[in-house]
Amino acid sequence: MPQRVNGSVFTDQTLTGSLRHFLLIGADFSQSFSDSEPVFGSAAEEIVRVITSKATIGIFNPTDIGISFALETNRANWGEQDLQDAIRALGTSVGQEELDFSNIRITEVEYNFLGSDFVFVVPDPTISALSTNNTYYASSSTTLTLPDYTDPQIDVGSIIRIFKFEDSTVTLEAQPGQEIRDLTLAVSAQTYTYSYNEEIRVVFDGAKWSVYHTDVNSIDQVVGLQAELDSKQNLSEKGQPDGYASLDNAGLVPANQLPSYVDDVLEFPTLVDFPTS
Repeated sequence: MPQRVNGSVFTDQTLTGSLRHFLLIGADFSQSFSDSEPVFGSAAEEIVRVITSKATIGIFNPTDIGISFALETNRANWGEQDLQDAIRALGTSVGQEELDFSNIRITEVEYNFLGSDFVFVVPDPTISALSTNNTYYASSSTTLTLPDYTDPQIDVGSIIRIFKFEDSTVTLEAQPGQEIRDLTLAVSAQTYTYSYNEEIRVVFDGAKWSVYHTDVNSIDQVVGLQAELDSKQNLSEKGQPDGYASLDNAGLVPANQLPSYVDDVLEFPTLVDFPTS
């Protein structure tokens, strides 16, 4: 089983069409390997046992946050979800390390990255800025800095691809004086924050960074919507003190929600009997 051990996922693991590349995170495998080989009886060995029941492993690569591995394309009968379910089914005390696999997450990293060469996991203190033609996996909420697009090495059409763990938020920051354009929503700013679960591509169009995505329904992507929702009054406040009045089936405010003087009716037999004030 070839090993390509490095500090970042797939740093030296060039993505090729002859292999299916996967990233597994959600447990600490620091005690599962010795000299880049799975320790006998370890949780990593249990994962190998599950994978090899339906596939041939080409690369098995321990990382600081999980395992990256590659399966031979023509000898891999695993789907991403099926493999994740099978590894989670190992339980909450796996191997001699007794690792909890109930929240293991497996993501298949597609080969065709529109120019991407490698995949890196962020946040990573050694990465000060993203690089073009690479792909980044945000394992938790993070802020990522885009490179200076005036760098002559950045060509028109240079791409950065980002995908992320569920329920995390990613903020992209452009260099001072530069901007990021959301082509889907037609808005521009120096920073761009998103939390929808979708892979995005950041492309240099010759004048700015442009973000491509298809999610137009997320609240955080509808300009001004969240502020409007935050300022609304809830239904539970209808007809309540410090809330707002309701309407009856005739479209009128019920008497019990009006001040007493509004619906108090006094009757007098003649005009001269009316009070003077």
